[in-house]
Amino acid sequence: MLVRRRFIFSSFLILSVCLSQRLMAQEKDLLSEYREKAMSWEKDIAAWEKSDQTEVAGDSTLLFLGSSSIRRWQTLSTDIEPWKAIGRGYGGAKFSDLAIYAPRLLAAHHPKGVVVYVGNDITGKAETDKKPEEIVRLFGIVVDAIKKQAPQAEIFLIAITPAPSRFAAWPKIQTANSQLQEFCKKHTKLHFIETHSAYLTTDGQPRPELYVEDRLHQNEVGYKLWSGIIRKELESVYGKSEPSSK
Repeated sequence: MLVRRRFIFSSFLILSVCLSQRLMAQEKDLLSEYREKAMSWEKDIAAWEKSDQTEVAGDSTLLFLGSSSIRRWQTLSTDIEPWKAIGRGYGGAKFSDLAIYAPRLLAAHHPKGVVVYVGNDITGKAETDKKPEEIVRLFGIVVDAIKKQAPQAEIFLIAITPAPSRFAAWPKIQTANSQLQEFCKKHTKLHFIETHSAYLTTDGQPRPELYVEDRLHQNEVGYKLWSGIIRKELESVYGKSEPSSK
């Protein structure tokens, strides 16, 4: 009986190792497709690595990763109080390049939590838009990188917002949001932050007063709304009395 149990355990261990290696190979193949295009952001990532020499997220700090909505958030530090926050966004980011650069963006940090927003994988261009399933796979790679660097961190994914300039692609974006939300539900320490109910009018149209002239990036009013939604989710996880630092 003991021999049988050892055989079953050994077989299970071998199977687990083989499965893990297979998944790693699949991730490598997926990222190799995007690695050359990701070089467009090399200077941005290098600049953040330089900033990491003097600004580091520790166990009382939230690290914000993502696209231009994070990079352009000039009032992040005050909007997200009482939590301390550091932003590491770069314009035009997609999950396909964030999955490649996440280890470098995280390398110097051991944050309390990581907040992610990426909104450029579906823009309404059939030739470049990713399928929702692929976006979920890429986000999973980002999650793995975060857990490897900061296993204690809670991870918050902000839903892709319904920007007026990309509203023609909203049905596909909604599908991606739904699949990302389901992914988060299946994993511990993952939290999906829904936003569309606050960004659409009662007749289901995007609210133009929340955006600057390009109808893509948020204005001050939009960021106030966004930060309020994000803070509410942070409070549900950390409580309302979290101090700015420890």
